[in-house]
Amino acid sequence: MAPRRLLDALLEDHAARLATLVHAQAPEPYAVAKLRKKLVKKSQTIPPAQRDAAVATVVNLLVQDPRITLAAKGQLVSSGTDAAAPEEALPVLHHLARQVASHPLRMSTIQRHVETAATNVQELVDALVTFGCFCQGKDAKGADAILYDEAALLRPVTDFADVSFLRSYAHASPTTESETPKKAKKAKKTEPTKPTKVEAKATRATLLDALVQNLAVRVLFLIQLELKKTGVCVGWRALIEKRLRLAAFVPTAQFAAAVASIEATVVQCGNVVVTADDKLQLAPGAVAQTKYTVPKARKPDVISKLVTRYASRTAASPLPLTTLQQELRHENVEKHDVAKAVALVLRGLERTGCFHIDRSNPKMEVVAILPSSLERPASSFEDLHFLQTPSAPAPVTMPTTTTTATATTTATTTTTKKKKKAKAVDTTDRPTAVAPSDLPALVEAYMSLFLDAVLQWVEGGNDFHVSYIRGQLQPLLPPGTDVSELVDAVVAALRQDARFVWTETKGHQRYCSGRKPSAAPSPGTLTPRANVMEPDTTLA
Repeated sequence: MAPRRLLDALLEDHAARLATLVHAQAPEPYAVAKLRKKLVKKSQTIPPAQRDAAVATVVNLLVQDPRITLAAKGQLVSSGTDAAAPEEALPVLHHLARQVASHPLRMSTIQRHVETAATNVQELVDALVTFGCFCQGKDAKGADAILYDEAALLRPVTDFADVSFLRSYAHASPTTESETPKKAKKAKKTEPTKPTKVEAKATRATLLDALVQNLAVRVLFLIQLELKKTGVCVGWRALIEKRLRLAAFVPTAQFAAAVASIEATVVQCGNVVVTADDKLQLAPGAVAQTKYTVPKARKPDVISKLVTRYASRTAASPLPLTTLQQELRHENVEKHDVAKAVALVLRGLERTGCFHIDRSNPKMEVVAILPSSLERPASSFEDLHFLQTPSAPAPVTMPTTTTTATATTTATTTTTKKKKKAKAVDTTDRPTAVAPSDLPALVEAYMSLFLDAVLQWVEGGNDFHVSYIRGQLQPLLPPGTDVSELVDAVVAALRQDARFVWTETKGHQRYCSGRKPSAAPSPGTLTPRANVMEPDTTLA
């Protein structure tokens, strides 16, 4: 069972406090919407990505009280009965700490307790901060206050020396909470081990992984722009490092792994190949994808569109507040004035749970990635639609260090490794297979589309690796299709062609003939994907 977090203890405190309100209002029902308002808006303690789950958890805790039932239309109804016991007397410091759970604690409130505690405001503030779960900030109205540190909420409660100021809920059932994982564990035993491992790997993907792969999409776009202009990309590795440094969210300890991850994604994309002198060229039959798909907002209103746009930009590099303010002066923000629009966009960015305003440099305040969110599972965020994912992402935590595309020594082992690789990136572990009856027609289609380009490629002295075939086939089939058997069929067809020589030691196919090597292959017949827009000038 997962360790109990500070957030879990805080939600139990909320349940104990709100249960008193539900009972006090009896026999009138207490709306769940009202509970949500107190829990989310007034308390300001629940991270945006955790709000829905937090409300559901508190409601589940409340209905464990036999006197409280959840009626229709989201109404909590209490049967009344006993009056709530008076709260125990607490030391001033613990009393103030408990108040922070209900709402941010303003400095003016602390001031009123100074005489009682025989101390000064700063000493009380310092003492609250030493609990390890509070920080200084501003409340919703901009007043100086003590708030919960969002990063601390997701840490195990055992990390904190003293959380005795949080109330315990008498009807919380730890045994009930522990039974659910046990049942799930028994159910998993009947399933194959392979999907379980793949599912476990998928759940380990962090926000850092998602951000790095989003950056890989941009790097691929920039590389293919260069390939379209010059036919070759020389400094592609330096470009990756430059974009990562510009993004400024990768911790120093993981920078090398992030570089290796993007390098692997570039090499494995199937559209480019690495030459012997470590340059990039288009794969035979491929065309440069010089259109950039812009993430679309989930809602049609102008603020949602602006939040998506600036979230996408901030994921690539920190966004200066002055830039945001200047640009919104020239945007159509409908009924909002510029100041209101800026505030709404900033609020929308912060609600994602992965952005914050970095004020470490007073001369250049920027919107940037929240460092404490990087190690959170990507699945814990409500909405990351502004991030893009390449077709075969390579995780930062397990980077692929190979930088040249190679084939295995035999077609059989190639198929095995490709299948394993496909499963590693397929979170459902149920790829669509190509029907055996369709293989001949698909092989014929491949030959008509790519054979001439492949011949030109190897005739020019280049090695044609089996891994290129997968990249050529994927755009022709529905997303998620397992092309392993089709790759085998294409390899078998090429090996029957006398113009190709299969070299077992190096694992590539080379065309040998008496003709002079031709120029670089002309683009094949692949067309860019639909639903794309011209790139924004800020991407370059």
